[in-house]
Amino acid sequence: MPRVFSSLLFALTLSLAGCTGALRGTALSEAPKPAAVTARATAAEPGGLRVLANGRTTRWETEGAWLATDEDELGALWNAVGKEEPLPRVDFDTHVVLGVAYEGGVCEPEIEAIEVDAAGTLRLRTAHLAGECILAAVSVARVLAVPRRILPPRFVFLATPPRPAYAFDLPATKPKASAPTPEPPPVPPLERPSLPAPLGVVALPARGHIALRTLDDGRAVWVVAHRSGAISVLSADNPAYENSPWLRKKVQWLPRVGRFGSEHDSAGRSVQGAPPLETRLFARQSDGRIAIGDPAPLAPGLIEPRAEAPTLEGSTEPYTDLPLFPLDELPEGRIALVDSALVLGASGPMRLCNEPTNPKLLDRFRGCPDDAPAVVGSPWEERSRVTILTAPVIVRRRRGALDLAIWASDGIGGIAVERPPPPPPAPRGASRARGALTLGAAARGDTRGANDGFSLNCVAAGGSPDETWTFTAPRSGLYAIQLESDYDGALALYHAGGGLLTCNDDRYGYGGSSIVHVSLARGAQVQVVVDGFGGEAGAYTLRVQEEAPLAYGGVLELGREVAGDTTKSTDDHVANCTSYGNDDAWSLEIKESGPYVFRVEARGWTPVLSILADGATMPHACTMGRSPGHPLVKEHHLERGKYKIIVDGPQEKDAGPYRLRVDRKAP
Repeated sequence: MPRVFSSLLFALTLSLAGCTGALRGTALSEAPKPAAVTARATAAEPGGLRVLANGRTTRWETEGAWLATDEDELGALWNAVGKEEPLPRVDFDTHVVLGVAYEGGVCEPEIEAIEVDAAGTLRLRTAHLAGECILAAVSVARVLAVPRRILPPRFVFLATPPRPAYAFDLPATKPKASAPTPEPPPVPPLERPSLPAPLGVVALPARGHIALRTLDDGRAVWVVAHRSGAISVLSADNPAYENSPWLRKKVQWLPRVGRFGSEHDSAGRSVQGAPPLETRLFARQSDGRIAIGDPAPLAPGLIEPRAEAPTLEGSTEPYTDLPLFPLDELPEGRIALVDSALVLGASGPMRLCNEPTNPKLLDRFRGCPDDAPAVVGSPWEERSRVTILTAPVIVRRRRGALDLAIWASDGIGGIAVERPPPPPPAPRGASRARGALTLGAAARGDTRGANDGFSLNCVAAGGSPDETWTFTAPRSGLYAIQLESDYDGALALYHAGGGLLTCNDDRYGYGGSSIVHVSLARGAQVQVVVDGFGGEAGAYTLRVQEEAPLAYGGVLELGREVAGDTTKSTDDHVANCTSYGNDDAWSLEIKESGPYVFRVEARGWTPVLSILADGATMPHACTMGRSPGHPLVKEHHLERGKYKIIVDGPQEKDAGPYRLRVDRKAP
């Protein structure tokens, strides 16, 4: 060892990691320069390197390195780096344990070997497991069982360049305790001479190959015929999270790196120190097939080198060809892809149901009904948030419950949201009558404390208290009644005799505003109902406005100019280029596909022109004028069909007279 480096090591001191009992390394200000490699231990050799942990931990803001030479010190080290899993078994006659904690990323590379150079520096040889990784700062721990035979008496551990290197003195081998820890019983082999009740009999891949196979109930398994002649059978799904074994995710094979996407080798052993994949019993058949049975433990063994990984036959990902079933047609006892969501509601176990498609109902969604199929093993508990794993999902139903649930999206498409309980419903009873509305005058009210007298068909969730007003038309014409509320209000009109005329819950998606339009004869009287969504109640303002009818009944014809005035209109639409002014909606039928030129001339205000295909909610096109008084001219290609042409304004002040014309563009 060079004299300068030897002197540096003698000057360093080692300290205990608080009260952990594990030896803590001393951080160096800079890492030693590389020297020639003198010893190496790989994860694929007998008695070589063992990766006990390599990934995220729950211990935040912990950084340092520790050395353990017996089981007590290992327990202290395990705690120091933030690991909560059961303590791994290590033969301390042949190995010592090095652990390091630091802030890293969510995708730690595979540790293939550890090397010692002539200067006494330990460096790791790693290989990335994935081509892409989320860049997020998390707490990471690496814990390695390193053979004593490669370690010098004094060494520097450089685990995570460019972070600090740590200097250690290697204690002498300790005498064995008088009562050694008993060895665990040996794990029986997975291969059996025969299986009395196999779950499926499948073809064995060619030697040196890996392939997906399907059991009788549709469960996917990976079958591996290793180059050595050994066979592995692995479930093609594994627990999605350590604390949620009842929820599983698909296991994909990555041919480019010779590993599963779950960071396991082809035999199912984790390269990062995690539990193995679910392995299964099997029995060889005389016809080149194998019978597959239940899951069984995998015996400890070496990590397969990437160079010896099998060649893939067929698909890299399981469950890609399952037919999609609706929830009410879910088969019994078979794997099925279902177009529903797995939901951890505000209480109870995880269940399978169809989440609401109405955004407002989804905001109030607190879980599936109690009679929805539950996932066996999921905890029955109260929760502060609702978690939805969006459709589709893979399940197996048995006797009304789900004994298998696989998240088909592999972690993409889930939401977890705080969902407070909705307001209690108002008592049923006669609605509270308020009085008569006057044209152009604001009327104010408050629905709190009233009964729930109406169930409006435009409101997806009832239970709100309501109030009623009357309005008598002073003359024949068109009228708009607008509601502005400090809660999620709703508005409806009824004939004086009780029949529903029209109803609106949320003007252009905004819960605090509703609007209805009605044509009334002189002297006609209507009942105006102010209601709400899902039990909500509060103060509101109600106003009746007379509207001017559009020319030609609101129908545009090519080449015919029409005139309008949005000051006599209401604000019913918001285009995706933002428009908060009053607007007019014209209808246009295109009988021949092609380019069309739209022209809007406005006096003293800036117009917005939007085009909606018949039945659409998002505009086909939306264009804002450049400045007040400047004509808005825009060409659009339209297919045959019916359209709604809306003249709007970007701000409330942008309203006034305008002229509109549409022409087919000349060839």
